[in-house]
Amino acid sequence: MIELLAAVTILAIIITPMFGLFSETFKNNRAAKEKTEAAALAQYEIEELKTMHFDELSSMIGNTKEELPIEGKPMFNRITEIFSEDSELIHIKVTVYWDGGEVSFSTLKGDTGL
Repeated sequence: MIELLAAVTILAIIITPMFGLFSETFKNNRAAKEKTEAAALAQYEIEELKTMHFDELSSMIGNTKEELPIEGKPMFNRITEIFSEDSELIHIKVTVYWDGGEVSFSTLKGDTGL
C-alpha cells in the first residue's frame, strides 16, 4: 500500500507541471494563428492596391480607409493609408490589429509611365 501511495505521489508531481505546459502551448498556438491570419489579411489588401494603376492610386493619396471590423473577420480591424512624398512614388501602408496585437505591412509603388 505504501508503494502505491509513493507511486501516485511521484506521478502527481511529474504530471501537474505538464498541464501548465499544455495550457501555454495552446495559448501560443492561438496567438500564432491570429498573427498569421492578420498577416494574410494585410498582405491581401497590399496586393489588391498594388494591382491598381498608378493614376488611380494617386487619386487616393491622403485617404485613410478604416474597416472596423474586416468583413467576414469580426476579430480583426484594418487601416489602409496611402500617401506620397514625391510625385512619382506612392507609399501604401496596411495595418491589421486585434485584441492580441497588430501586423503592419508597407510597400511602394512607382510611376512606370505605362
